[in-house]
Amino acid sequence: MATTYYVDPDASGDDDGTSWINAWTTLARAIAGTDGTAPVAGDTVKCRGTLNVSTVTDLSTGNSGNKTDGFIYYIGCNALGENDGTYFEINGGGNTINIINSDANSVTNIWFENFHFTNADGSGLYAATNKGIYYSVIHNCKFSLLEYGVSSCTRMDGCHFHKCLFLSCTNGIRYPYYHIDIINCSFIACGYGIYYVQHTASIINCLFRDCTSAGIFIQATACVHGCIIHNCGQGITGGFGTFQPLVYATRVTSNSNGIDGPPTIGRAVVGYCYFDNTDDVNSDARISELTDAGETTNHLVEYSGDSADDDYGYIDSDADNYNLTESATLRSVAIELP
Repeated sequence: MATTYYVDPDASGDDDGTSWINAWTTLARAIAGTDGTAPVAGDTVKCRGTLNVSTVTDLSTGNSGNKTDGFIYYIGCNALGENDGTYFEINGGGNTINIINSDANSVTNIWFENFHFTNADGSGLYAATNKGIYYSVIHNCKFSLLEYGVSSCTRMDGCHFHKCLFLSCTNGIRYPYYHIDIINCSFIACGYGIYYVQHTASIINCLFRDCTSAGIFIQATACVHGCIIHNCGQGITGGFGTFQPLVYATRVTSNSNGIDGPPTIGRAVVGYCYFDNTDDVNSDARISELTDAGETTNHLVEYSGDSADDDYGYIDSDADNYNLTESATLRSVAIELP
């Protein structure tokens, strides 16, 4: 039978996690457990209050969830212990630390919900070299005032980020690896919203705003669907590898470049989008526009930046039925703003 444990930095009881009175006072004790008892697959750890830390919390000192018995759930709660979206804050105090990492071993099937990782010269959540965090869910979490909100040195395969806010981080998510889902997230005032997408990522219904370097830096294959990328240094850019994003039903506006990828490796495929930037498509980038039902006369893309971009596509009389034009709204997607 699944067990519920408790974390409250202000608790003054037995520090064994068995109740709010006797709650564990650090997340490290909750992960590793005490007196031979630690959370296992299917268990829930309710967390409330603010935890100030000066050293890293190692996720790999505890157990993993699994596909049979489920996740290990770490859930932020309000003062009454209810899950109403109130954050459990972990404050790094400006120290040079990764707030939570996997250091000794890989972990799988971990669920973080309503956590606020903040104020550290390091990452909020970090997967160390060859010590991945796999098949885990990060839901309704906030990452602020960090070097990297989430960083993977090697692997975070199969992780799912949903309704997260990345605010004032050098990179919101850095080095996402295989089969990452990033859905309904907001990246505000970061350097890069998402940096160095490798292998495969789905970036869906996300907002990128005021990111000084770029909204998204893509190194390989990614699907960018139903997003808004606004007032960033560059909208979508790429680097040294194969730049192969599918950009679909996305609005890219008020950036220095809409798409700026490597000139000879890879190609962006773009459809049902609206671009209005200083340069919609950088002269080095290579793109292909999707066509409607195999036709070559309707590129389903509108560019309203400099006139030199006109050769990349045009709109026919049916454009408003397909495109995110200047006056159009996102018809089938909903961006969840912070």
